[in-house]
Amino acid sequence: MHRASVWRGRLDTTTNWALVTSGGMLSFAFSAPDHSHVTLLLANFLALMFLTYEARRFRYFDVWRSRVRMLEENFFLPIIRRNLVSPRSDWREWVAEDLDQPKFKISLLEAIGMRLQRNTSGSSRFSTSHGSPSSTGTLTGRPASQRSSVGCPSVRSEAGRSSR
Repeated sequence: MHRASVWRGRLDTTTNWALVTSGGMLSFAFSAPDHSHVTLLLANFLALMFLTYEARRFRYFDVWRSRVRMLEENFFLPIIRRNLVSPRSDWREWVAEDLDQPKFKISLLEAIGMRLQRNTSGSSRFSTSHGSPSSTGTLTGRPASQRSSVGCPSVRSEAGRSSR
């Protein structure tokens, strides 16, 4: 399990490298009129290179994840349920064969697609769920009259001070 969490940490590191590199290249390209915009092409190339590294690492992570999942389903779950019949009868042979001759479970293109989906789902979820400031005047997507100050300590403290 430790190895799976280590692989997960490596994936996040590669994503951070790609974001910092792209941000730096964009800042440089648009900081002065005399800077060449060829740096944007270089930034795209570097982002693609980091995505390829990340997809490769994700394929290795997927190998570890599938092994851990197989152990969870067929070893730990029957012990916890006190039912010693495993859902899959040949799981021991499968894990032993996978340890002896590991094989990737997904292709490189599938890994690239999964990493793109994971990395862009957070930003698209944020941009679509919070509304736009220009349409409602707020970031919550609701007018001020419909918002509640229950969860915001700074609003509660301001309201408490004005009534005293």
